[in-house]
Amino acid sequence: LFLAPLVPLALYLAASAWQKLKQPAISYQLQATSYTLLGISIITIPVLLLAIIFAKSTGGLVGMATGLGLLLFLVGNKYVKSALIILTTVGLVTLFAMPDNSIRRELLMQDRSGQLRLDMWAETTEFLLTRPIIGAGLASYAKLIYPYRIDKWIEVFHHPHNLFLTIWVNTGLLGLIGFLWIIVWFFRAGQSSPFLLSAMTVILVMGLVDSPYIKNDLAMVFWLLPTLLIFSVWNDDQIS
Repeated sequence: LFLAPLVPLALYLAASAWQKLKQPAISYQLQATSYTLLGISIITIPVLLLAIIFAKSTGGLVGMATGLGLLLFLVGNKYVKSALIILTTVGLVTLFAMPDNSIRRELLMQDRSGQLRLDMWAETTEFLLTRPIIGAGLASYAKLIYPYRIDKWIEVFHHPHNLFLTIWVNTGLLGLIGFLWIIVWFFRAGQSSPFLLSAMTVILVMGLVDSPYIKNDLAMVFWLLPTLLIFSVWNDDQIS
């Protein structure tokens, strides 16, 4: 879950280093740093992709594909955008036209994992209807959700495998509103930072089927993006 959002950031490092190396007058120190960043990015990107693929993280793959698609749409010319729309349309038609497709069943939540998630979301929604304001509180979901469980034959999960439901049950309605406000602010303020928008999109798409925030490393990756955006906006203001 923490690897997929790093792919757009690694792409930014590679693109930024390449642009600096193309400058006619570049110092030796900046050239060495740029080559180092470019080399690290070239190694890191395929390693990240292979790690996500071998982990069989469908949410990570879909989130990464969506984030990279948004990145291409934002930075590409009209031909790239047209090609992206056509490829997406053809891919979706092909995917849903195949009669017995395991990927389609997984995306439509028709497999065992998907059915478990649908049940978790249903029981969490029923729980939140009784405690919409305060939710469950921090680290109390697994205990308080027990009477609402649908699949009593499996273990009690520590979060409902949905980013927004997780924020709601842990921090209450006020926490959810604050989280949504941060997301809206991020996309409004980050219109000139396509790589950051891409990384946040990866997190949000993964968050539809999982909770890429509930652990310390995941939370750090999330807050890294608004921090980088603030510095980016601040630097733009300083230059102008």
